[in-house]
Amino acid sequence: MWGIKQAVTYWFRPGYVVTMGTIHKARWLRIKGTQQFLFFSNYDGSWESYLEDFITRAHPGQSAAWSHGVGFPPTRFLIKDGARDGDRFKRWMRRQQVVTRVWYSRFPDLTLKQIHHNAMIEDGLARAANDTDARRWLSHFGSAQREVNELEAHEAQSIVFSGFSRLRRATALLFRLPDDPDGIKMWFDGLLNLPVEMDHGNPPEGRLNFGDVPYDKTALVLGFSLTGPPQGRAGGG
Repeated sequence: MWGIKQAVTYWFRPGYVVTMGTIHKARWLRIKGTQQFLFFSNYDGSWESYLEDFITRAHPGQSAAWSHGVGFPPTRFLIKDGARDGDRFKRWMRRQQVVTRVWYSRFPDLTLKQIHHNAMIEDGLARAANDTDARRWLSHFGSAQREVNELEAHEAQSIVFSGFSRLRRATALLFRLPDDPDGIKMWFDGLLNLPVEMDHGNPPEGRLNFGDVPYDKTALVLGFSLTGPPQGRAGGG
């Protein structure tokens, strides 16, 4: 914990962890008289994209912080492997979570970037002294609020990891789900019974993941839709 504190305080730029500027507030503490750690975090975006940022950008730090936790993915030399196994890391995190009874956010509808822009607008209004300052101040206007159903840039990691550029070929399957809600539930219940908990040493061909670790040989992308794929046709001009 001391090492992480020093890195955040003196190494990373203010408001960032590595290159991530989506965390509003985070706190670590040890529960007195126990061997348990408590971690709080307020962040932008979804839970999935939040963890993927750490898996793809800062997994050594996560392994160093949590590798002694019961059930954490196998770690070597304190920082190797561990959180890099994104599937196991996410499942482990889910098992540790508890319901937060009290939660407060001063700006619940604003991202950290928007809060920063608003602060710069207020500061620039008071300090702008020339045309350059005025143009810099005006540059903070015009950003639209993200729509609720809009895909976040960080969530794209779940769909395509570096475009699978390392692979010579890949296959994609699209499924149109049945209109019957009971049929959908039955179909997904069948998926949940698949054996996805594999040994860490098993080949990647036998594992399911969230797109957080690139495959070396083959990949299969699955798409699910209530309406099916877009209809289109090729034609001459």
